[in-house]
Amino acid sequence: LIADKIHNVDVLKNGVPERLFQHNKRLVIISNPPFGKYHLSNTEHDMLINNGFLSEYTCAKNARQEVIFLANSLRVAKKGSYLSFIVPTTILCNDLWKKLRETLVEKHRLTGVFLLPNDIFQATEVKSAIIFMEAYGGVADTIKVVDLSDDKVDIEYISPDMFINSKFNREITVEDNI
Repeated sequence: LIADKIHNVDVLKNGVPERLFQHNKRLVIISNPPFGKYHLSNTEHDMLINNGFLSEYTCAKNARQEVIFLANSLRVAKKGSYLSFIVPTTILCNDLWKKLRETLVEKHRLTGVFLLPNDIFQATEVKSAIIFMEAYGGVADTIKVVDLSDDKVDIEYISPDMFINSKFNREITVEDNI
């Protein structure tokens, strides 16, 4: 991939600059969004449902900030754009986020998950992963899971169904409910 411009955008301070998405170009979006709970407005709740991140039967009034970032990035990304996000592992294994995993697999060609070492980020104990996908790219045949959390590197290829249903060959701990 060759970029003609790199934009460092503070979306917390300035919002999502629509000017970056007005051209008919594919984007590469790399994000380390803030983690944490966030109180949803009705508009944000509807956006998560409309983009396949929450079931229409979910009445949650809180969501993860990183999920809002992910949903907004996919909302503005053109088909074929590449995205990678650092996310907490709760998104990978918590039943609340099964609809999100289905959407990432079935609509956005999730191709890779890198489980990061527990001490990768100082001053936090949140277990994290990097996910890789192509916006509106369909379904990948397999998803590469690279476990970097131990002293050695483990690589496995799992089916999309195994990812959706959190059936990894290693245990991923759920740290909180949302």
